[in-house]
Amino acid sequence: MVDASTSAGMPHPEKEKNSLTMGFNKLVSTQYWRMMAERIVPRALPVIGVAGLFAGATLSGALASLPPTGKAATLILFAAATAVTGLRLLTTKLPSTMDAVRRIDHASPTKHQVAENMYRDMKGQNDSPVWRLHMQDMMREVPRLVAEPYRQSETVRKFAAPILLASALATSIGAYTGYGHYEENFMASFDMSLNVPPAPASRMNAWVTQPGYTGEYAPIVLHDSENGAQFAAREPVDIIEGSTLTVQLFDDKTELHAISEGAESDMAMEVRNRGNTREFTITLTEDTRIDISRGRWEGLSWAFNVTQDMAPTVELNTLPVREGAAPRYQVLITDDFGADITEGSAVVDTAPLAGADATPLPQYREPRIDLGLR
Repeated sequence: MVDASTSAGMPHPEKEKNSLTMGFNKLVSTQYWRMMAERIVPRALPVIGVAGLFAGATLSGALASLPPTGKAATLILFAAATAVTGLRLLTTKLPSTMDAVRRIDHASPTKHQVAENMYRDMKGQNDSPVWRLHMQDMMREVPRLVAEPYRQSETVRKFAAPILLASALATSIGAYTGYGHYEENFMASFDMSLNVPPAPASRMNAWVTQPGYTGEYAPIVLHDSENGAQFAAREPVDIIEGSTLTVQLFDDKTELHAISEGAESDMAMEVRNRGNTREFTITLTEDTRIDISRGRWEGLSWAFNVTQDMAPTVELNTLPVREGAAPRYQVLITDDFGADITEGSAVVDTAPLAGADATPLPQYREPRIDLGLR
């Protein structure tokens, strides 16, 4: 910590003192923040734990789904826990700079309270000649001063990891399960109205049947009453135009809404009532989102990406024939899923065209061909 100095090669007293002072200030600052952490961390852990649990309960909608009495009791518990832990944190007695200086003296292999004397000298509390001689001896001991390591309390050692892990898990799970509904769930957590609707019923069946011409005969199961949802809102289902969605609801409170381009879809929806079961049938012709809900609570949601079915194309080609033979034609049919001819007929006008005798072969009008495709 000694600087090279003057042309004589001797250390410069003022530079040496400034270097020692800077090093001492850094040492005191390090010790101060370690002591600050020792006092704050044990009292901050309960606050972090309560905050994490509250965030998870509100973001996920778990708190909002409780009945008014349970919701009020839970909020009171959270408020009490926050008040107790927060007040304890706010009333923490913070260390002073002198506390840090004395901790350095306690941890250092020096005598005569070098750190405290150094601190008092920097404050200018004594400027007598005797004090100056005394401080010259103290300066030689300053490089031996060390900061005491962080003292981890028993509370931090035992509970820091579990509390932080539980808080992180609760917040992460709440953020995942409540994705897209954070504001709604948070506001509903403080809604004490008595007509809070229950969560959507899980007893329902839903599946999609694609058109037979696609070759996909097995239905796409979205939900069944025993195994739960197969597709979530974040997993769009790719289907072909004309696919049929069937949803069976086993109560009279759950609602179904078809949304296209942000508004209620105008696609035809057939509803059949069979006792306590309502069966909805929708032919999907455009990108659609289906929401299953109860009251204001959205339960399940499925998004469908609908691929439009291309119209088949028919191309008529004339094939070469021998002189004097009947004309031959080739019909080329193209479709994205293939096409079968169910029936067909051709009508040929054999009357020669004007000037037909001037060509090597007779010329006829193109035939009219009617095809039934599927």
